[in-house]
Amino acid sequence: MIKKLSIWDRKKILIIFFSCLIIPVGLILLFYLFLGYYKPTVSDFFILNLELHIAVIEGLALGVIVSVVEVYVSKTLFRRTKIWKRFLIKIMFFSIIIRGVTYLSGSYYLSQQSQVFIDEFLLDLYGYQILTGFLYSLISHLLAVSIALALVELNFFFGNNFTNVLIGKYQSPKEENNVFLFLNLKRSTDIAEKIGHKRYGQLIQDCFFDLSGSLVKHKARIYRFVGDEVVLNWELSKHPKLQLEDIIGTLASFQAKLNDQSVHYLKKYNEVPVFTGGAHVGVTTVVEVGEFKREIVYHGNVVKITSKLGQLCDSMGKQFIISKGLLETLLTTEKYKLNELGETHISDKSDPITIYEVEV
Repeated sequence: MIKKLSIWDRKKILIIFFSCLIIPVGLILLFYLFLGYYKPTVSDFFILNLELHIAVIEGLALGVIVSVVEVYVSKTLFRRTKIWKRFLIKIMFFSIIIRGVTYLSGSYYLSQQSQVFIDEFLLDLYGYQILTGFLYSLISHLLAVSIALALVELNFFFGNNFTNVLIGKYQSPKEENNVFLFLNLKRSTDIAEKIGHKRYGQLIQDCFFDLSGSLVKHKARIYRFVGDEVVLNWELSKHPKLQLEDIIGTLASFQAKLNDQSVHYLKKYNEVPVFTGGAHVGVTTVVEVGEFKREIVYHGNVVKITSKLGQLCDSMGKQFIISKGLLETLLTTEKYKLNELGETHISDKSDPITIYEVEV
């Protein structure tokens, strides 16, 4: 059964098809203009319409193949492979695919030529003109796929902020209304001392891999990872129908996934991880910072309050705590039970806020 594509998968497919179509077509046009400048009779041996036709067919075929591999195969097969090794393996594999596609398109190209052209080509010992054409096609599509894979890896590395950094959306500070969710591993210090820091690092890797499904399901965006903590957010202007169930469901479905994988975690770490969470909503200032390393950061009291709510889970023995402000801001459902815990002072400089426990 074909799975429903996430926004990340759709963005990946868009990048792949754009590269596989635009780059070869653009190179053909440049090549044609370049030859035409030096040789006005270029149209005698370079049929532009046919070349563009073939480039589009090849690009579409490669776009479909690369997209299927990237969406349905790569994420599972290369889950723990180093970036350079993953990239190299893909390039080698797609080189074979591209060779097959260009062979088929080359056969089609010859079928569209006159018998005189074919006879001349067969008489040419090396078939120089047509072979260089095939080589050009192979190189142009390999370049297109390489650029597509590089952009996918960059998008994978920078996450949701790749496009924002690329277009410079936050080079000037902007105010946004955001929901923040801080997720923390419960008893993290005890677990690290028990299993050792190297295995603890692997545990955190496994946990955050298992978080992916919850992020897609509830449209959460990763702000940053901090040790064994992950900070998620939702921009309310982009999610006007966001429900409290989405915020709570992110932690609930994540914990359910960890529990489903309990055999794996018990066997490998002798521990089933449990995460706690705190959530709040408010206005933040968003800005791109850094010269040698670019990063988008959020400033505002809401971030500090949410972090404190996450810390309160440990001291109060709760798994999930949210603010009254969040409860009043979002559309609510009766799926989860809420228990009022009263007011708490986050800091001496802020007013007390009412907090609720969520029974996950």
